Amino acid sequence: MDLSTVRLNLSYVLHEPSTSRQVESAARQVIANERKARAAVDRLSRLSDAELLRRVVSPVLLGTIDLPISESYVTLQIGAWQLVPRLLAALRVTRHVDRPLPVHVQFLDGLTGGQTVATPFFRGPAQLRLPSTTSSGRLPGHFVSLILRPGGDRVQLILDPLNADPRQDPRADVLRAARPLAEAVLRSHAGQWFCSRNLWPRPAEQELPEFRHN
Repeated sequence: MDLSTVRLNLSYVLHEPSTSRQVESAARQVIANERKARAAVDRLSRLSDAELLRRVVSPVLLGTIDLPISESYVTLQIGAWQLVPRLLAALRVTRHVDRPLPVHVQFLDGLTGGQTVATPFFRGPAQLRLPSTTSSGRLPGHFVSLILRPGGDRVQLILDPLNADPRQDPRADVLRAARPLAEAVLRSHAGQWFCSRNLWPRPAEQELPEFRHN
């Protein structure tokens, strides 16, 4: 990860100038955390699906989570993001099917995926990816993330429904519904946000009026 990219992105999440000591320190910690996270993900990925599910911390019992086969999801490159598709597939097997099936997961901050659109995110115009439909024509119905717990041997599952309005532009409204959920996760776990591209064209101090007018 590039330090200048992390500083720019964190300037919005932390609401501090990208040149501040706070943002500099946080950005260096993110880069250090990414190395630890990759090692943790590598260890977790070697586990069987059953053992991986036993490492999940969730506010609701995993056995009660109903994940329709046609469902798709949006998330961020945060925590153990690489494991999201596999974990959701393993959860779905316990409820619907007797073998893993691919799970459609889209990363709003990913390097690749759907087209990017300027979207208000932490009050600045971020280039987030516009969610696309699955082969069955379904748009994402949940925001999901896996946050690494201290020690890196367990993950916290965050799974929230997207309350989109189908009467609006469907893809844009899914993005609108996902934004506050993504912001909430980042406010709580900015140290595990491993986004490797500039989401905003300029740092917060050059974009937000409260910084420009000081």
